[in-house]
Amino acid sequence: MPSSCCDSLVLGGGLAGAAAASALAKRGADVLLCEACPELAQKASGNAYGLIMPYITDRPSNFERAYSAGFTFTRQL
Repeated sequence: MPSSCCDSLVLGGGLAGAAAASALAKRGADVLLCEACPELAQKASGNAYGLIMPYITDRPSNFERAYSAGFTFTRQL
């Protein structure tokens, strides 16, 4: 078995996962998208509206900085 099968692994084929996988593939990455449901976008990315909502707090953390950077990048797609 090879030590790696792809450049990027995306877990979840909801709105955010599918968008991330698509953006990576457009940039030439070999992407493996893993989704538990038989089809993509079946659970609306964990919320009832299928939105990507930023997690921004008044206390910066590594998680908040990573989420903010990802949200900003996604808005540019």
